[in-house]
Amino acid sequence: MRTRKLLFGLCIAAPVLLHAQVQIDRPIVLDGPTPASRQVTGLATDTLPGSVLTAVVEQVGGYRYAEPAGASIWQVTLPALQTAPIPGTHLLIKSPEPTSGAVSMQVNGQGPYLLEWVPGDTVDAAELLAGSMLSLVFDGTAFQIVNGDVHGTRNCPGNLAPVSGQFCMERQQRAAAEFAVAVNNCAAVGRRLCTWGEFVAGCTRRTELSLNYTSNDWEWTNNSANEVNNVRMVKLTNCEQAGTRNMFTPAAPYRCCISR
Repeated sequence: MRTRKLLFGLCIAAPVLLHAQVQIDRPIVLDGPTPASRQVTGLATDTLPGSVLTAVVEQVGGYRYAEPAGASIWQVTLPALQTAPIPGTHLLIKSPEPTSGAVSMQVNGQGPYLLEWVPGDTVDAAELLAGSMLSLVFDGTAFQIVNGDVHGTRNCPGNLAPVSGQFCMERQQRAAAEFAVAVNNCAAVGRRLCTWGEFVAGCTRRTELSLNYTSNDWEWTNNSANEVNNVRMVKLTNCEQAGTRNMFTPAAPYRCCISR
């Protein structure tokens, strides 16, 4: 019969002081007549390697918590973790003072391992606020932030303007194209056609945000206008003007947006 290693002492009828891990070939059933007699007691509340974790220690989670030192390479020391992290290793990290550039971590001298939002999307230190609490899980190659980008909005990259805390808009109008081509062109660079509301919000702040708007032309939005094969167009002579156009012809200029 297959043996199982247990991380707690064997509980029997009479109190027995145990100092080591035991091996048994079947489950331990705690079937005392009262709740107090169905408990494993006397365990130390520490997180040293080899120690049994009590319910209190597990609930607090302090054995996986660290406040790393360093700038772009965070140095993490966790006495409870004796080996290099394995897939599924969960850490709670308090972000140090931010710098800029890709962030990676060394855990007990192992690594460095990149810090990512999702696979392939490396965290830039400038995206984190000092003191942010990060829940990290090791995927075998890098640590991913599983509580998401909740501490700050994404910066608007390249030629995109921060119209609000919710989205960024391209400053330059793109050359005229059919609607489907415009959709695919935005998607190819990880963006999307701006909504009607986003367009109006950006257009009314065009001077402040240095947005380039050409007068006397329409631009595509991602609004279907509730008409088959028709798309909502905006701005002929002012920010609030709107109309519809067949999505296939003629072509129209457009600009892309991203959510922050």
